[in-house]
Amino acid sequence: MEYMKNSHTGQTRKVRTGFSWEAFLLGVLYYAYKGMWGKAVLYTAVALIFSWTLIVPLILWFWFGFEFNEEYKEFLLSEGFSVYEHSGEATFSEYDGLAKLKDLKDSGALSDEEYDK
Repeated sequence: MEYMKNSHTGQTRKVRTGFSWEAFLLGVLYYAYKGMWGKAVLYTAVALIFSWTLIVPLILWFWFGFEFNEEYKEFLLSEGFSVYEHSGEATFSEYDGLAKLKDLKDSGALSDEEYDK
């Protein structure tokens, strides 16, 4: 798994490696869900044009599973993201968020049940 970060917006994304079961099972819907509208439209058009062959849509479905993660990584790179090392430890901002939640609990704004979630 790789982690990507957009230095302009601060957004981070996880990119898996290997086969994508989500893309295999959901096909072009998963491309659209991840914001890759161009690929979703392109693959839908190809599947519709060659649907009479039955083999092309089947090949596309397997293509989605094997190639989605790499295509998603390329998409993120084109959107200004870059690969960064993630140590697996919580970042300062995650600790800061937990501290804010604890402050809310201590002030009574959060119940013990809400805090434990």
